[in-house]
Amino acid sequence: MMVRLARATPRYLVFVASALLLVAYLGALAAATPWPALADDGVLILLTIVGAGLSAGVRVPVSSIAPAVHLGIVAALLGAAAPEAPGPALLLAWSVGVIIGLVLFWGPTPRVVETGAAIALGGLPYLLVWRAVTAAGLPDVLACVLATAAYVVVRLAIPVAACVVRGSALGEVLRSLSPGRIATAALANVVLTMVARAAGGALENLVVELTAPQIATIVHGLVGTVALAIVVRAEAIAGRVRLDAVLAAARQLPWPEQADDFALAREYAAAATGADEVRIAQERTTRSSELSAAVRAPGEDERFLVVTRRRGRPPFRSDDARALEAVASMATETLRVGRQVRDLRAEARTDPLTGLPNYHEFQSAVRRANETRLPGRGIAVLSIDLAGFKAVSAQHGRDFADRVLQVFAERLRGSVRPSDTVARVGDDEFGVVFHDLADRADAELVAGRLLHAAGAPFTIDNTVLALTVTSGLAYSAEREEDPGRLVRDAGDRSFTAPGVSLVGGQAWSVVTPLPEGVVTGSDLSRAIRESIDSSDFGLAYQPIVDNVMGTAIGLEALLRCRPHGFGDVSPTLVVHEARRLGRLDALTGRILERVHADAASFRELAPDLDDVHVNVEVDQVLGSELRETIRALRAEHPGTRLTLELTENSLGRTSDAVMDGLQELRELGVVFALDDFGQAYSTMLAIVEFPFDVLKIDRALIRDLSAQKTQHVIRSLALLSRKLNVRMVVEGVETIEERDRLARLGVRYMQGYFFQRPVDADVLRGLLRERGASVPNATRPDLVD
Repeated sequence: MMVRLARATPRYLVFVASALLLVAYLGALAAATPWPALADDGVLILLTIVGAGLSAGVRVPVSSIAPAVHLGIVAALLGAAAPEAPGPALLLAWSVGVIIGLVLFWGPTPRVVETGAAIALGGLPYLLVWRAVTAAGLPDVLACVLATAAYVVVRLAIPVAACVVRGSALGEVLRSLSPGRIATAALANVVLTMVARAAGGALENLVVELTAPQIATIVHGLVGTVALAIVVRAEAIAGRVRLDAVLAAARQLPWPEQADDFALAREYAAAATGADEVRIAQERTTRSSELSAAVRAPGEDERFLVVTRRRGRPPFRSDDARALEAVASMATETLRVGRQVRDLRAEARTDPLTGLPNYHEFQSAVRRANETRLPGRGIAVLSIDLAGFKAVSAQHGRDFADRVLQVFAERLRGSVRPSDTVARVGDDEFGVVFHDLADRADAELVAGRLLHAAGAPFTIDNTVLALTVTSGLAYSAEREEDPGRLVRDAGDRSFTAPGVSLVGGQAWSVVTPLPEGVVTGSDLSRAIRESIDSSDFGLAYQPIVDNVMGTAIGLEALLRCRPHGFGDVSPTLVVHEARRLGRLDALTGRILERVHADAASFRELAPDLDDVHVNVEVDQVLGSELRETIRALRAEHPGTRLTLELTENSLGRTSDAVMDGLQELRELGVVFALDDFGQAYSTMLAIVEFPFDVLKIDRALIRDLSAQKTQHVIRSLALLSRKLNVRMVVEGVETIEERDRLARLGVRYMQGYFFQRPVDADVLRGLLRERGASVPNATRPDLVD
């Protein structure tokens, strides 16, 4: 409010000063007028009022910054009527006519007072100079020139002073004046005066009822009428041009999108205001020669359309300002609608949870990559699936799972090159488009780096979580007729990064809470790597019991890892990191070495306890390193029977080479167990196709042993195992009720906390010294057929 008041105060002062000056001036003229003597000059006075009113609206702008600084032809009327009428009466009539004409032309506005005062006061020096020159016997034409010059000086001085009061610099205002326009306007007044006087003199004898000054006044009035008509017509045309420009802009709403959001705004603003230059500014202009209007783009700072006319052109008027405001308003609306449209398009192409492109946009990215590829360069599509992600959601809740997806998506986004595209294409599926590849080896290298980074553990809510991914890679060396084939092939073909296995095993692992001060999973990852390299890990053993004989028939070795500065870390997380870092075979080899050494000491205390179980990944049998380690250990410890437990999920990656590797290990005396059967969507195909000696049933299958369906499944599996000569072991037995129910269903071999929790080798040796291979709670031979 204070700013508006500060701006309004100079204008108010100018208006008040002009009004007081005008009233005082007219009052002085009225006081000096000999009213009784005006009877003989009534016609001339009347004609003066009419002529002044008609010609007051004719104006020639002479300043490029101040519309109020202008000249017209109304001064010529004083020269036409000067010889006869009394000075005060003539000036009063002329001033009143000017005021009336301005009111009719502009309406009762403050500028009528300001302009009327300047014109009226300019008439006084005009008349005084005229009569002084003619009194000296000099020619009328000289009197006309000098009088006009005096009028112009006063007429311009008053509005210039008003501009200075309003805040414009005097030098700026003076520089804005156009000498050519001033001279033209002055010359027009001189010519019109002399023509009107000449016409009055020539027609005086023909029109006996009128005097020469009266005829001259009439001629001036006619000329003024014509000039006024021309002015009105010109302004109407200018107004029509402005209106047409604004309507043209309105008809185009919403304006089409362009690279430059303000290109059309500048174009329409120039057409609507007749500007020579239009620019976009950060602040509203303060120059009197310019107009500005605010444009408000959503979410951005206010900017301004600023229009400028070159020097010598008429200044902007209020109609121009209104036209510019209309264009700016349309620009604002266009930017708002454009932002909404872009947001809607982005929402249609973007996954709302991760902010990545969605499946539809991913397909578009594949098409664009195919169409814009450089000659001789290839593209590739990588599919990434978070195996077992539903387990994360089931254990931690959907909100936690959503955050996992967000963190994983951000990791993918930060691991690709700027030219590549990462998208979320399913609930737990992602896709990547690689550009500008030299060959397939280049594609595998880039994809491998991405997968290596994606598999690293990360921290959410003080929980370290590691995700296992499966992936497929499709490479294209030449432009494809059907780029969608790449997406399909990537989903069908498995891919393992060179030197780094990122598939198989548990889908996720956690260690919580983190030690104080640890804020990311990278610290834990580094600690796990150091533990593997230095063999700084432990083993715990849990017996596999014969519920008929009440003894342990085997031991499962379970990894225990407590990196320096951390608590117990989940074995699946350790295995995940070992796999991601290419150290899984090394870890497994060291576990096997320790297991065989421990097993030898166990046999000394329980000679029949010669079977040890170790978990491995099925794709590890492809590597010669693990096979050579097992070969050496079998030779060194022939009395130990080694059982390798393979998860059912990992069997999906078997091949002829894997089967050959399994057979080679079997020839070395290795026994195989199918682990975690029933954990997910198990099939009997695994039991039939693969050479297993032991079938281990996951606890997930016995959670509801009271259900008839569960009992039928367990009884059928037990019967099938005996028919196939496969030993069936049920894991996760925790209560006596579960033990007894399983026994009644024909299950002989069991494993779980009910019999014994996993213990380290020293504790187990103490138990073996105390009771041999016998196991408490495993003494129900009467319940097994």
